Amino acid sequence: MAVLSKIAGISLPFNCYEVVHTWHPDCNTAALFVGASFFREGLKMYFPLYVITLFLRGKLSLDACMNTLTNIFTSSAFLGFQGVGVIFFSCLLRKLLGRYYFLSYIYIPTVITCFLALLIERKSRRLPLAIYVANVATETILRMAAARGIVKPVRNAEVAISIQKDTALHKHLERITDHPPVNCPHIIQSKITLKAHEVS
Repeated sequence: MAVLSKIAGISLPFNCYEVVHTWHPDCNTAALFVGASFFREGLKMYFPLYVITLFLRGKLSLDACMNTLTNIFTSSAFLGFQGVGVIFFSCLLRKLLGRYYFLSYIYIPTVITCFLALLIERKSRRLPLAIYVANVATETILRMAAARGIVKPVRNAEVAISIQKDTALHKHLERITDHPPVNCPHIIQSKITLKAHEVS
């Protein structure tokens, strides 16, 4: 615990213009610029995704179209807030504390931003997003540890992490719905059996 308190107490001799938003001296302008860029990229990504899903469902009604537009803007706002929040909270913490510290530079602003951004996203998307981010974070930690020689590199570790993530999501869906999702191992086994019959 003493080591953690020493790390947390390390101050950094920079201001936010030098390390967070180097392209513009004003914190709010820089945060809004990044947030708008994230929102625009979110629209580019989510618009085709949700529109294709709408057409594949085959339910083209006014309510379904309005719901799709709402979902597009909600998911894009989720991404946009990520861009605004990290810069805003990083600058705010520097102003409140008087300087940057090890944890207040990016770690604490990111945690605050991610928590608030999840409140923007639809409830039905929160669990898959949390599982996806946990998957990416675990994979990143594993790669960093392997690069530093802390652990031995494990072949296909990303696949194992992905399987664990999918299993957790599958179990959650079984728990919250009356109709559990299709059991994936049976599908995989049937595909393997079909391939074996085709070969023979």
